[in-house]
Amino acid sequence: RWIRQLRITTDSINFEARYGDRSHGGNTFTDYQVYTDPVTSTNLYTEIEESERGGNYYDFNLSYTKKFLKKGHELYALVNYRGRDFSEESTNELEDLSGTQTSGQISTESGPSTSYRFQLDYTLPINEGSKFEAGYNSRLDYSNELAEMEQYNPLTLTYDYMDEFRHDVDHESVIHAIYTMYSGTIGKFGYQAGLRGE
Repeated sequence: RWIRQLRITTDSINFEARYGDRSHGGNTFTDYQVYTDPVTSTNLYTEIEESERGGNYYDFNLSYTKKFLKKGHELYALVNYRGRDFSEESTNELEDLSGTQTSGQISTESGPSTSYRFQLDYTLPINEGSKFEAGYNSRLDYSNELAEMEQYNPLTLTYDYMDEFRHDVDHESVIHAIYTMYSGTIGKFGYQAGLRGE
C-alpha cells in the first residue's frame, strides 16, 4: 500500500526565466509663425523634440506542485521575482530662422523597480461535488523614480542643471492575503462559502 501511494503521488518543479531589452525613440520638427496684434511683425521659429526611452527587464518563476493520492488533492507553491531598469530622456529646443538656438529643456526620468510574489494554494476534495480550499498570497513592490531637468542658457550656450526641479521618489507596496473556501452541491444547486483577509 505504501508503494502504491508512492507511485501515484507526483511532485513537479518548474522554473522559467525571461530577459529582454526595450528601446524606442522619436524626433519631431515643427515650424511656427507668430504674429503680433496688430500685425506689425512676424516671428518664425522651429521647435525640435527628441525622445528616447528604454531599459532591460527580467522575470523569474519557480513553482512546485504536489499531487497526492486522492484525485484533485494537491498543493501548489509559486515564487516570482521580476524587475526592470527604466530610463527616458526628452529634449525640447527652439531655433530662430537663422538656425540659432534660443531656448531648450532636457528632461530625464530613470529608476529601477522590483516585484516579489509568493503564492501557496491547497485543495482537498471532501467528496464528489465538494472541496475545501485554502491559500496565501503575498506581493511586494519596490521602485525608485528620479526626475531631473536642465535648462538652456543662451548666454553660455550650455545647459544648466535645475536643482529645484529634481524629484527623487521611493515607492513601496506590501500586500499579504490569506483565504479559505468550501464549495459543495445540494441536489442541483451549488454553493460556496469562504473568508478572505488582506
